[in-house]
Amino acid sequence: MPSLEAPDRTGAFAVPARLLAVLFLYSIHRVLFLFYNLDLFRAAPWREIVHAFGFGVRFDLVAVFMISAPLIALAYFPWPGRIPGSLARWFDRFFLLLHTPFIFLNCADLEYFEFTGRRTTMEIFRIHDDIRNQAGQLLVHYWQVPLWTLLSVAFLWWVCRAIPLPGRRPASIVSRLIVLAAASLVTVLMIRNSFQSKPLKVTHAFVYSTPPVGNLALNTPIGFLQSYRALRGKSVPRTRYYKSLREYWPLIDPGTLPPRPRNLQNVVVVVVESLSSHYVGVENPGSDLTPFIDRLARNGLHFRNFYAAGRRTNYAMPALFAGVPGLMDEAVFSSAYRGDSFFGLGHTLRENGYRTAFFHGARNGSMGLDYASKMVGFQEYFGKDEFQSWPGARKEDYDGDWGIFDEPFLGFVADRLDGFREPFAAVIFTLTTHQPFVIPKKYEGEFPPTHDPMARCVRYLDRSLSGFFESVRKKPWFRNTLFIITADHTYRPRGTVQPDMLQQHDIPLILYHPSRQLPAADTEKVGYQGDLAPTVLDYLGIDPPKRTVFGRSLFRNAPGFAMFRSSGVYALVQNDFVVTFSDTSGPRLFRYPNGPGRRLEEVNDPVLREQRAKTLKAFVQHYNNGLLDNRLFAE
Repeated sequence: MPSLEAPDRTGAFAVPARLLAVLFLYSIHRVLFLFYNLDLFRAAPWREIVHAFGFGVRFDLVAVFMISAPLIALAYFPWPGRIPGSLARWFDRFFLLLHTPFIFLNCADLEYFEFTGRRTTMEIFRIHDDIRNQAGQLLVHYWQVPLWTLLSVAFLWWVCRAIPLPGRRPASIVSRLIVLAAASLVTVLMIRNSFQSKPLKVTHAFVYSTPPVGNLALNTPIGFLQSYRALRGKSVPRTRYYKSLREYWPLIDPGTLPPRPRNLQNVVVVVVESLSSHYVGVENPGSDLTPFIDRLARNGLHFRNFYAAGRRTNYAMPALFAGVPGLMDEAVFSSAYRGDSFFGLGHTLRENGYRTAFFHGARNGSMGLDYASKMVGFQEYFGKDEFQSWPGARKEDYDGDWGIFDEPFLGFVADRLDGFREPFAAVIFTLTTHQPFVIPKKYEGEFPPTHDPMARCVRYLDRSLSGFFESVRKKPWFRNTLFIITADHTYRPRGTVQPDMLQQHDIPLILYHPSRQLPAADTEKVGYQGDLAPTVLDYLGIDPPKRTVFGRSLFRNAPGFAMFRSSGVYALVQNDFVVTFSDTSGPRLFRYPNGPGRRLEEVNDPVLREQRAKTLKAFVQHYNNGLLDNRLFAE
């Protein structure tokens, strides 16, 4: 490292040069973020893209000064005479040590954003065990992330070498104190980045007509640092769109319907990992990826306009099995509200004499699904650990990364269910249709790789489900069972046409009963994961003691809807229109796209827009305040 003994004319610019270097890197990362996710931004006006790059500098300043604050304090501390030699030698190492993790996070979102649709936050700590266990294969598979990180850190090291810190400070203590005060003031102003009463926040980025552009304006470090409430404290504000519950209740009241006759059939719900609707043949004529699922759909009820509540697995669990949507930045079961009272499908079924079980082929504890399954009332959990103690388990059944391949795990499930007393309810969460998209070696010839690695995993999944049904078809409980096929969230490979907000959440829902005709239902109406539990209970003729207000039975004639929060924007989807709003922008109204290939089209109807927005705001207020007050469910 260059000597710090004598003052250098460039020394006065040493600290600002380091900060400018990090700001420059963040702008380069923004260019890379745009390139990696280009399909997502193709529909955005170029003026918004340009504005996002300019606006993004403000967010970069906040992040850089937040991370660098302790270094700035050390650099401008009024040391008498010289900077202590040991501090001068270690300063740049501290500088690199502090910034490298955040540079890595910024680079990681070049790839990870594709799966989540938002910048990474501290919620990632909720799945730290999964990250630790999968770190090796993830770094190899996404090798460009460590490469960009190394190049970025190397650039910062070069800047540190080129512009060494000064060895001296002004002789006058007054001058040194003035410099410290000025540096402190600049740091505070940059962290706030606003002369208003409130500092610059992540939510301020979502002001564009194309919501994903807000993520382009952001950087990951600011989202990560400002999400500390995800780990400590509350995550939603007290909402006051309406003065009282009585004022907005008529807009969201699920009503009371006469219960159907009790019909306590077994229930098996298969949640397929990452199965977007566009992979399912009945959704896409000409596709041959899912012949078995297609047969189930044709012989049962196939809901064509069904949506996920979020873009990740931990949003699916509360929605599917408790009717709680994902209307905040983190999943409710990993939030500060995980201690609230949730009344899940499993709770109600157990009260009515059901044995309930949750099956997931991953390592026990992965994604917190064992914990989440208990929160929605499933009393037993079977994961990779239980599979390995099964007499039929083999070493080659393990995929080497996440857990057990679908075919052998479904065989394990079939064997376990055969010993259950009736009635029972089981959830089967599949695994193989997940990155890194590997299938058993014996099927690699039958299902050769294609440009989309997910496609052959879907073929394998479909074959595995066919084998499962074939193995249980002759079991005595089979003909007394309602089978449900759905997904936790979507997946779309890089290089395809980037979906709009509906396509980002579009998943299948298929209901099939081998011996009974299902009740009549409008399979074209909009529904979402929050409707699953009410639909199952309605079919079984069970009136729950507490009900979700965020879901409806799909067997009833009530209008359907879906709701989610994407890129900071709330959305309420109905069969004719879609209304959206965010904390920083007014409501927008879109015509619902009926027909394949159609996309959202904005509608200029102020009266209808405000009318639909009132309903959406009523749901948001009940959600936020219900979590805060632990009163989310209706009696």
